[in-house]
Parts: sequence; C-alpha cells; structure tokens
Amino acid sequence: MTTVRDVPIVDVDSHVAEPEDLWTARMPASLGDAIPKVVWDESAGESRWKVGDVLLSAVGEYCSAGWPEHFPSHPPTLADADPACFDAKARLERLDQYGVWAQVLYPNVIAFDAHAFLTELGPELATTCVEAYNDFLAEFAATDPRRLVPLMMLPFWDVEASVREMERCRALGHRGVLFAALFNRLGLPNIADASWAPVLSAAQDLELSMNFHIGFGQRDKESSERAWAKLTKRALAERTDRLAFVRKSAPHFASSAQAVSDVIMGGVCHRYPRLKFVSVESGFGYFPYLLENLDWLWLTSGAAAEYPERDRPSTYFHRQMYATFWHERSSVPLFEEFQDSLMFETDFPHETGLAPGPSSPASSARETVCQNLAGLSPEVLHKVVFANAASLYGLEPPDAS
Repeated sequence: MTTVRDVPIVDVDSHVAEPEDLWTARMPASLGDAIPKVVWDESAGESRWKVGDVLLSAVGEYCSAGWPEHFPSHPPTLADADPACFDAKARLERLDQYGVWAQVLYPNVIAFDAHAFLTELGPELATTCVEAYNDFLAEFAATDPRRLVPLMMLPFWDVEASVREMERCRALGHRGVLFAALFNRLGLPNIADASWAPVLSAAQDLELSMNFHIGFGQRDKESSERAWAKLTKRALAERTDRLAFVRKSAPHFASSAQAVSDVIMGGVCHRYPRLKFVSVESGFGYFPYLLENLDWLWLTSGAAAEYPERDRPSTYFHRQMYATFWHERSSVPLFEEFQDSLMFETDFPHETGLAPGPSSPASSARETVCQNLAGLSPEVLHKVVFANAASLYGLEPPDAS
C-alpha cells in the first residue's frame, strides 16, 4: 500500500536562475550591448541583469534556497548561491536530498521582467532572447529528462511567432507553455479574445498545458519601472518592512482567482475541451468557494439560461484545470473532492518556497508532505503529489530500485 513516506513526489513549480552567460553565449556577438547580460552594480554591491538601458533584478534575488538570512537579503552573485539554482547536476542532487522525484521548471528574470525585454530590445530581438532561453532550458532538462520538465516561454507579442515557437520547443522536449490570462495589464487582449485562437488551438493539438504562474504578465510598463528602481540591495534593505511583505504577498497568491474566472467564463474551456490549464503558485484553499460562487451566480444571474450549451463553471474546472499547493494544511480535508485537480509544488528556490532556510518548518519537501498530508487516503495522496502531474506532463515513476 502506498504511504506518505514512499510515494514519488513531483514538484510542479520550481525555477531555474538564468546563468550569467545565457544570452551572451547564444546570441551573435555583433549585437553588442543589445544582448542581455550581467553587470556589477557598484552602488548596490551586487550583480544585476541589464537589458537594454535598464538594470533589472539582482542575479541572486530569486535564489533564497539555503540562504541563511531572511528575504529580502539574498546572494549578491550566483557564485554565492546554491548551485542547484542554476546547475542541472546540482539540481538533481538537491532533489535527491529533498526527496523529490521530478521538477517542472520555470524561468526567473525573462518571465517576471518580460516587459523589459520587449520595450528595451524591440519585438524581433526580444523573440531571439526567448528562443535562446528555451534552448537553454531544454539543455538543462536534457541532463535527466525523466526528472526535469521544461516549460517554454513564448514571444507573446507575436501570435504567429508564438505558434512557431510552440512547435519548435515541443520537438525539443518542452511539455507545457508559460502563459497569462490577464494580458490586458500589458496592453494586450486577455486570453478569451479571438486573437489568441491560433495559440490555444496549437496548444491543444500539441497537448501542451497552459500554465499561469503568479506574477507573469501582471506588471505594466510604469509599475515595472518603479519595481526595477527598488530592486537594488540597498533599496531592498531600506524598504524592508516584514509586515508589509506579509500583508501584500498573502492576497497576491489569490490573484489567480481572476485568471481562472476569465478562462472559464470567457468560454475558453468550452471552446477547447481538451486543453489543460494550471494555476501555478496560487494555493488551493480559496478555489472551492470561488467555484461555488461562480456556480451560484451562473444560475441566479440567468447566464445558465442564456447559454444553455455551456456547463456549470465548476464542471470546466474539474475537467480541465489544476490548482497547486505547497504549505497548506487547513484545506487538506477538501483534497478528496478535488483529488483530480490538485498538484504539489515547492517554488524552489524562491523566498516563499519550501526549500530549507532560516525559518523553514521542515527539512525537505518530503518532510512537508509527510507532516501535512499524512491523513489522506493512499489513492488521493498518490494523485495529488504524483499521478496528476505525471499524466499532465508525461512523466514516468522512478524505477523500483
């Protein structure tokens, strides 16, 4: 019988810190200063990414795993960070240490500051940067394709280029797409708009899930520029307000509620019944209420009568959508009802993740699973920490040995 101690664990949300030479090693040297690169910021006392004429986040900002101090303190260089943040062999060693079988891989800077690549470099060069990143991640995952699962970026500002990149990256081994439901914040149509039909159709035909990661595609140019100015080590230290960090961060995870509502009520699930959607780093506990409320309003507003060809909102969620969880305990009694729509994550190596740090409640991801999920039935446990992710991303269990 499967127990919490021996079930294989798939972590469906981890990040790879982009190596300092990711773009300089893959793009023509003739592009010169247009190539994204790492520079030393003397005033900040740390290395930072430079894209065009702007300085973005510090290279170590997203590398909190194992760092002995509380965020916003972070490694000043990648050399000071855990090598598992950016090196595939070290990552596999860390997975063994943490008791995790496989990990789904997301980017850092090119995702959270995608707007900078587009506005600073222009659409054509930004697309080249996306292609170089996708090549890098495919090479990273090729170290052990059974355990490392790459998800592609898209040049979302160009629908035709996005479809070409999906086809190219599917052949390279990418198993899903990083996307956003609420692109209106960047001046683009939201996912329900007909202009995205070629991308959604291609994803469905290629059997690629659409993965909505918290924080991706959610900052407009003005807020991005304000954020860039606050990312230096000195600025982070000056603005350290741990109460404000908690107050702002906790509701932010629930912002996926709007994305899920838009996908369902915009008819995306109805039009693409085989397409899967994942709400990443979102948490789970508020989804039962969200779906109950959507169903209630669907009936009481008269929408159900006006659109008789559509199912209830909760039906689409259970058929095509997944929520992710990492540290939750209070919502565990609801896991049985949602057992086919849940997956486990760690958010390695970010500051809100499960990787050991100065205040981590457990020594590893497996220890967290053991503490929080011990009361689940073997069948439900196996689904939410392994089988659902294995089915979605095409993973095999580890060998019996």
